[in-house]
Amino acid sequence: MAISRNRLKMFLAVAITGTSAAQDASPLSGPSVKPESTAPTLIERDYEGRLRPLDQRPEVAAIGLLGLADDDLADAREVIARRGARVEQLAYSNLLLLGEVGTALAAAPPEAGLDAVDADLRRRFNAAMGELWKGTPLVDQIEQSLPEPARGGYRTIVNDWYAAAMDEARPRAVAAGVGSFELVIRDVIGSEVERAVARGQAGRDQAYEEFLAALDLDPEVEGEVRRVALDAYLRILNDTGREPDKAGEARIFREMLAVIPQEDHPRVWRAVLRMGMDEPGED
Repeated sequence: MAISRNRLKMFLAVAITGTSAAQDASPLSGPSVKPESTAPTLIERDYEGRLRPLDQRPEVAAIGLLGLADDDLADAREVIARRGARVEQLAYSNLLLLGEVGTALAAAPPEAGLDAVDADLRRRFNAAMGELWKGTPLVDQIEQSLPEPARGGYRTIVNDWYAAAMDEARPRAVAAGVGSFELVIRDVIGSEVERAVARGQAGRDQAYEEFLAALDLDPEVEGEVRRVALDAYLRILNDTGREPDKAGEARIFREMLAVIPQEDHPRVWRAVLRMGMDEPGED
């Protein structure tokens, strides 16, 4: 049931256009990168001199370099948690749309914007996902949640990383005829959504695998159960445009149960009870 993480990052990153740059330009107002500085920095390079990728947005990673106590970071972490939950919610509410975007861009030129590929799809994408790059930039939200003395240093760390990333992206930007900040923010938001989907999928996959393991089915039967479950899941996603709710989960369960031999049904129900799952009801 998992969506390809690399594909997700590609089509999200490419779909975001100059609108994001206009909204998020404020992080770039600070000083340029000074590699010789001993100040805290997110800038790390590999042996070829390329920026090492971050495992978080730079706005989030930067708070770990401030040397602040947990109490001083509590408000910032609340901002970050709210953002993460909202990104995950938006991504999982729009998986089918994201798939459409990925398909539309698969044959497009590198760095092509979605507006040039399918204007109507771009409009629907913006309506569904535009919250991620509109409104108050995340860097401003986090900065305002920090103690006053730490704000300047925080902004400098974030600005320096963006400046270095823009410098590295400039050849790609020139070739594509777009701004270097646009390419950077595409990558940043694309990676953010990729991680949100991975977090949500990990929980779903783990629960699903634990349930199947508890059933201890014959391998051939288990293979058929997996096929039926995936087909049912995709039909619900196609019919509703969103992840299955409790009624949808019950529908998937009943279709799985239909291909499990009758003699194994008591074991299925024991697994449901043992794992503390809700008993599947009716649609």
